[in-house]
Amino acid sequence: MRTLLEAQAAPVCTQQRAGSLTMTTIHIGLPEDTAQAARNAGLLMPQALERMLNDALKRKNAADSLLLIAERVAARASSRCRWKRSTPK
Repeated sequence: MRTLLEAQAAPVCTQQRAGSLTMTTIHIGLPEDTAQAARNAGLLMPQALERMLNDALKRKNAADSLLLIAERVAARASSRCRWKRSTPK
């Protein structure tokens, strides 16, 4: 069994070509309890990991889009709400 220092020094991900498809292998370190629970729930299967990563990417892209829209709205609102000095009549 490798030490924690050896595990941290190991490559985190490797790529392999299979025909026209490139596959990436990801190595992660998890506490044993977490790994066992995830394994028992079927969450460490390639299909489950792919689904979870795709879902997380969709959520991140949606959040990034919403933040960009919010920034645009805030910029427009601040440019329209400039205080004008009232001139005495």
